[in-house]
Amino acid sequence: MGIHIDQTEVEQAIHALAELRGQSPLDTIGQVMMSELSRELSLRVNLSPERRTWLDDVRQVQARIRTLPVLDPRSPDEILYDEDGLPR
Repeated sequence: MGIHIDQTEVEQAIHALAELRGQSPLDTIGQVMMSELSRELSLRVNLSPERRTWLDDVRQVQARIRTLPVLDPRSPDEILYDEDGLPR
């Protein structure tokens, strides 16, 4: 299974972190993913069954939200502040 990253911002972040670490982008992605997987598994082991169910429900809502269309492509700062940096 291959992964294709077509988000410029994500790809730039991967390359920047790889350069800072002196690693290849693939090694960097692998280490970050293993670290995150370990963190997630540790989190789940320490949760009660009720909290685990709650967390699964929250993650399902997050996944659903990620599929929704972007209604306003501006950044949060652009939405909240005018061109002088004052609240709208």
